[in-house]
Amino acid sequence: MIQQRAWDVEYLDATDWAILGHLQRDGRLYNKELAERVGFSQSTCSARVKRLEDAGIITGYQANVDCSKLGAGFSARAVIEVDGASWDTLNAFKAHLAASTLIASAEQSARPHIFTLHVVGDSFEAWGAFLAAAAEAGFALSVPHFDMVMERVKAPSSAPHIRRVA
Repeated sequence: MIQQRAWDVEYLDATDWAILGHLQRDGRLYNKELAERVGFSQSTCSARVKRLEDAGIITGYQANVDCSKLGAGFSARAVIEVDGASWDTLNAFKAHLAASTLIASAEQSARPHIFTLHVVGDSFEAWGAFLAAAAEAGFALSVPHFDMVMERVKAPSSAPHIRRVA
């Protein structure tokens, strides 16, 4: 759970936090049900959600998909280091990651040449093909950490559940 100490947004009250919690658990809630859960009218609740969206706190709604049900036989977490990378190279590598259908998600670390990847594909060979394509594109990569996922014990969520700390 992320504890909020100071956000660069206008004040969020208990109702805003409740709305965020409900939408994180079920982003498909109809406004009517969400309003009932937080004890506000539908119009007030809708305005609150719109304010959270406009502030960039709610950035979208998504479906969590179990890729194994779609034929993905391989899932892994990898730490990738882009060796000797300039800012231009790092930006090009980020575009390479964004274009890859094998990379389910990617995060850049505080050390800007380090990336953590969630890799999902039909086979381990797809990972080798990704590395080969990256090398062919001119990226010098090393993989200091690689773990195959054996079992998913909790589905990913769009964000961890958060609470306000005074």
